[in-house]
Amino acid sequence: MMRCLAGLVLGIVLLMGSGCETTEGEKLTKQEREAIRLEEERAMLDRLQLAEITIAEILDPMVKVTAQYNSRESHGYVGAGLTSIEMVHFELHGAARERGIGNGITVSYVMPGSAAAIGGLKRGDLLVELNGRSLPKGSGGSFNWLQKRLRKEWLLEETNVLKIERGGEEMVLEVEAVQGNSYNIVIIPHMGATAHADGHNLFFDLMTVEGWSRERLEYLVANVLVQNSMRHEKMKTGNQALGMMVDLVAGLSGVNTGNIFQAIGRGAYETGFLVESDLLALYLLAYLDLDYEGYVAFWHERLPRDRKERLTKVSKQRFDAMRQVVEEIKAKIEAGEEVYPTEYLAGEWKLLPPPEEIEKRVKEIESTED
Repeated sequence: MMRCLAGLVLGIVLLMGSGCETTEGEKLTKQEREAIRLEEERAMLDRLQLAEITIAEILDPMVKVTAQYNSRESHGYVGAGLTSIEMVHFELHGAARERGIGNGITVSYVMPGSAAAIGGLKRGDLLVELNGRSLPKGSGGSFNWLQKRLRKEWLLEETNVLKIERGGEEMVLEVEAVQGNSYNIVIIPHMGATAHADGHNLFFDLMTVEGWSRERLEYLVANVLVQNSMRHEKMKTGNQALGMMVDLVAGLSGVNTGNIFQAIGRGAYETGFLVESDLLALYLLAYLDLDYEGYVAFWHERLPRDRKERLTKVSKQRFDAMRQVVEEIKAKIEAGEEVYPTEYLAGEWKLLPPPEEIEKRVKEIESTED
């Protein structure tokens, strides 16, 4: 649905730029209109691909760290972006096919110094086989592989034998994959939100990527990457399915629940997911020696507030957790310890009351003793 809506908006944007008359009032021919439209498609595709590379550069070091947070989401990572015509907005198919993007799985970028680059993979290569397994070339199959299967096919601690097609000729490459989280990067014009993680992809708004500073993008990317790495969407979907079953059983018994249990299931542990995203994102940034203290101010500006412009209860809990984690990270750095969420991943971390609340309780106790 998101891809369809984004495509509709993009189509409107492209059409608005395709004027039907010249400055002299003369009507353009069909060929001239098509040429203008194709040039606009190329320009938009350039913007989308540049934004994709911008996000990929930020993600590259991060995915190797978050792979350690959750082994269930740790797979082979080669540092190459992969796409197919189905991953491209349909209004841009003409420009995309010009650049060799078709029904098969095509390399859209290769990170410098990555396993893919060392193995000889290049932008525009068409993947034919991976470790003896034929990769899909037809409609529908490539999209499913990119969404769910391909990242699980890369072998770790073994050489991956990759058959590709380049310039009409087939060749075989050897690629050594490293441990990491590999998700598709999808850039959408006018998405309506800055970013979104759905368990398989990381969606980003084009204007956000083009308009934000590198530092702000690092905060955003770290947050949504953690959501996928810790399987938030998958757990929400699982909880929602359980709630749906309760609604169904109730319905069979003659009770109309209005799907309330389905909604409750999806919203279960929502605050915990938000806090976890912030906590691990802060550790991720600090581990990579990126600015992490500015993360708190960044999200404090964006957290939801009530009608009196006060932080909501959930937002305040997130903010309190962020402040606590920043102090924990500072203490570890000063003590020369590894900046790693050891306590949290071991289940030993808990949110403490904010300093002002602790001080208030101490004074209450002291006054009672007096």
